[in-house]
Amino acid sequence: MRKLSKMISITCYILFLVLGLCGCQNQNKENLEKVEEVIEMIDALPNDEEITIEDEVAILRARVFYNNLEHNLREKVFNLSKLEKLERELVMIRREALYQEHAQIVIALIEKLPSLELVTIDDEEEIVEARNAYDSIEGEAKIDVNNYAKLEALESKLAKLLKDKAYLDKALVVVDMIEALPIVDELTLADEKKVVEARDAYMVLNQDLKDKVYNLYLLTILEERIDELKNEAMYQKETDTVIQLIDELPSIHEVTLRDESRVNSVRRSYNMLVESFRDKVTNIDKLIALEEQIQYLKNEEAIQALVDEVIYLIDLLPNISELTMEDEDLVMNARIRYDALIEESKSRVINYQKLLESENKINEIRPYEVKYYNIEEGELDNVSQVQIPKYSLETKINYYTTGYWSKYSSEMFIFKTSLISPSEKYQYALKIGFNYNYTTTNYEVVQIVESSIALTEELRESEYYLFIHYDYTGMYDEAQKIEIGDTIIIDKVLPNEKTETLDASIKIISSKTEGLEKYFVAIYQGETALPIPQREGYIFLGWYDNKACVGDKITTIQGTKELFASWMQDVSLIEPANMLSCVSDIATSTTKDSLVSETAQATYEWSSSNSNVYVIQNGFGMVSKRYQTRKKQTVEVSVKITYKDGRSETKSKEIMIEPVLYDSLSSTPIATYFYSGGMSYFQEYNDRYKSDGQLFSNEAKKVLDIVYYAFAPIMEDGSIELENPEYIEEVLKLKENGIYVILCVDGVQSTTSKYFDDITADPARIDHLIKNIVDLVEKYNFDGIDIDWENTGTTTVKAGGMNALIKGLREELDSRTEEGGTPYFLGCAVLAGIWGNGVDRFDYGTLNKYVDYINLMSYNMNNNNKTTHGSPMYVSSHDGGYGFGCFHGANHLSDIGWPKSKLLIGGSGYGKGYKVTESSTNPQYPGLGVTGYISKIPDHPGSLNSGTVMGKATSDLLASGKYKKYIEYNDDGQLVGSYIYSEEDQYFVTYDSIEVVKAKYQYASTIRGMGLMWWCYQFDSNEFFPRALYEEIYG
Repeated sequence: MRKLSKMISITCYILFLVLGLCGCQNQNKENLEKVEEVIEMIDALPNDEEITIEDEVAILRARVFYNNLEHNLREKVFNLSKLEKLERELVMIRREALYQEHAQIVIALIEKLPSLELVTIDDEEEIVEARNAYDSIEGEAKIDVNNYAKLEALESKLAKLLKDKAYLDKALVVVDMIEALPIVDELTLADEKKVVEARDAYMVLNQDLKDKVYNLYLLTILEERIDELKNEAMYQKETDTVIQLIDELPSIHEVTLRDESRVNSVRRSYNMLVESFRDKVTNIDKLIALEEQIQYLKNEEAIQALVDEVIYLIDLLPNISELTMEDEDLVMNARIRYDALIEESKSRVINYQKLLESENKINEIRPYEVKYYNIEEGELDNVSQVQIPKYSLETKINYYTTGYWSKYSSEMFIFKTSLISPSEKYQYALKIGFNYNYTTTNYEVVQIVESSIALTEELRESEYYLFIHYDYTGMYDEAQKIEIGDTIIIDKVLPNEKTETLDASIKIISSKTEGLEKYFVAIYQGETALPIPQREGYIFLGWYDNKACVGDKITTIQGTKELFASWMQDVSLIEPANMLSCVSDIATSTTKDSLVSETAQATYEWSSSNSNVYVIQNGFGMVSKRYQTRKKQTVEVSVKITYKDGRSETKSKEIMIEPVLYDSLSSTPIATYFYSGGMSYFQEYNDRYKSDGQLFSNEAKKVLDIVYYAFAPIMEDGSIELENPEYIEEVLKLKENGIYVILCVDGVQSTTSKYFDDITADPARIDHLIKNIVDLVEKYNFDGIDIDWENTGTTTVKAGGMNALIKGLREELDSRTEEGGTPYFLGCAVLAGIWGNGVDRFDYGTLNKYVDYINLMSYNMNNNNKTTHGSPMYVSSHDGGYGFGCFHGANHLSDIGWPKSKLLIGGSGYGKGYKVTESSTNPQYPGLGVTGYISKIPDHPGSLNSGTVMGKATSDLLASGKYKKYIEYNDDGQLVGSYIYSEEDQYFVTYDSIEVVKAKYQYASTIRGMGLMWWCYQFDSNEFFPRALYEEIYG
């Protein structure tokens, strides 16, 4: 712009000169001088190669002076062409300068534009302005726009952005359509068209544009809601139909059996409703009432027929005074039929009192056997004397000359020789050959082939063979006692063909009798006063039902019993100086020395150097199992003798206390866990404990063989200590009753299970752990160890680690046990299902060499979302559960290699509560197998949020009158489990009732060695288990 102003100024100046000169006189001389002047001015100008813009004034001046010449003089300016040429060149220079200025403006416009990375569609106007400015540049000045490449790149990027925008706008249309729809809570079926239109618009987009519809999820939610609304409308229509159908049914007072099909049809329509709409059937109670009424009408006739049958059977019984034992089957049959009646109908049996009186009479006249032990050299009038055989083995046999070892479920198997395959050698089994003895009408052992010797055809000399595989350690060891000539008694005829259902009981009795212990046996009827035995040099103290002769004396009996005589030496025959002869030189767990306090000659004051081990009390010196260890101990027993003449002296003797010796576990051992963490519940809810303050009832002390003290958790460094030792002293007192008290090592928690896993993988750490565990056993004088290593969410039991731990524990325990005592007990716990107890977790062959018993945790078997049995005996036909339980678990473990004779099946000392959320259609077992969830039973102490229901709480629920007790029998007639159910409150509790406990014991007792345990003593706050077991065992 400044150059343009300058040009205008120059032009004005030139005009001024021209005007000024026009007035001059045109004199010739002056004219010539003017011509010369013009010529000189032009000559003075630079040539065309040297001209610049600064020469512009000189050129204009020359032009002005030239133009002021008269026309006739102008031709004399011979160098005019130079001026013209310079003028043309000056125009070119001016134009080029203008172009250069334009170019600088364009450069500035381009420079102001954003970078390629930051450019957006909003920059379009500035980019177009720069392009227009560039395009308006003339000449070669465009070359000087040195940032033109940036403009081109920005134009290219802008074009792409504009194209993308146009492309993206198609997706944004769909986005806007979705945004315009109502929110899900306000959506109605009237909006379905708009939802469909939005979906259609979305579907025509390509995948790239579909990906840009960022709120598609909202459309999906709305579509789902439309479907829900349509379904709800349909479901509501179906629901309204069911309501109408129920309304059209007759009233409960008008319904008859002719309406059954119609009622069933409505029930099917109701069941076809989706679950969430069933609650909208406002008159469902009418349908349920009609169903119950129809079932009542159907059952009433059948029930009355059963009642009439029972009345008839009782009427058939002889008069009470005429009853004999030959009538026992009739009485039992009437009782079985009566017990099979439903509870409500039993009151119709009008002659039930006669049945009760008949049963009492049968019990009075039924013969029963009583065995009297510990008579030794004494006498018992009118009682037969019997010698106890050297040994007697009993078991069950199911398989007979069939199959392979892996499928057997018992420890002994019979093979008829003629049916044994020639290729079978059975080298790994002890083979007992036997023949039938027609004289004794029993079988007799005639051949023994050791497990190291194959049973070749040449050796098959016997008619039958009894096989005991060496893997079954317990029975195999017992069978080593069998000798040629022993008697085999089998309660079934051995067939000539193979069978898997022999189900026979077998008993093997030693033929040796010389020097064996004797007992007396008597047969009585009714209640009988016990006889008084005689023994020279001893005073009879009374009869007891245990070898230790502790507890209450027994003076009368009215049923089968084993009784033990307790004696006291008649010290009146001993001289005072020899009074220490009353004290045993070697005292055992059963020692009971008579320590007299006075005779005619003197008085005696007794003392013991270790009054915990050798206890002097009530005139006796006895060894306390509580303080008796697995090692021998010495104790000094002293007596101060004060003669009647005033003299006194003290005599002492050192006696040896043998290692603790327990009786063998019963053929059906009973065990429980004492869980110290559950004591608060027991103390609060057990009425007996509140009264007598004793942890264990008298029934429990009678039936228990083992108590596991839980828990002792292990630490990461391998250390271990009792979780709560507060109750240990009282629990250890059970040892005096011959009950094993076992330390339970905690591997239940995720932390302790992981510690087990980590430590057992390191030989050095496992040795440290083993030593610490056994040290704790000796510290408290436990009788053994129970390893409760369980699978958790993050850690599983490893067979290799478990093997190393169990083997190491057995070796350490044995190394700390002296000869003559009862070996330490070693056990472990295994789940009863099919998960978590496979051979990858437990190597049963190896464990069988070291472990005495496995505790089968056949509880917590219930489905938390369905009302199922928590600890079933057999598989249910009605609860739709997992199918696990005692029978299943025992067979499963047997199938994978663990003998049933070393198994304690589990019971649940607690219940599990459910809130029922589905109507029950099973009139026989209402509330069973329906949808529900684990729940606390409201307003009932002892029912916890976890669903756990203490035993006392179960009894209280039954006593409330709202709950009814049910015992399920499956379709095979086997007892499965028990539960209580309130139709009014819709709560369900599965638990082990007294009937279930007895059934489990009965099952366990069919296999010698198999036993029963329950978790846990504290949770069974109503003591169902000890009471039921006492009734079952002692009657």
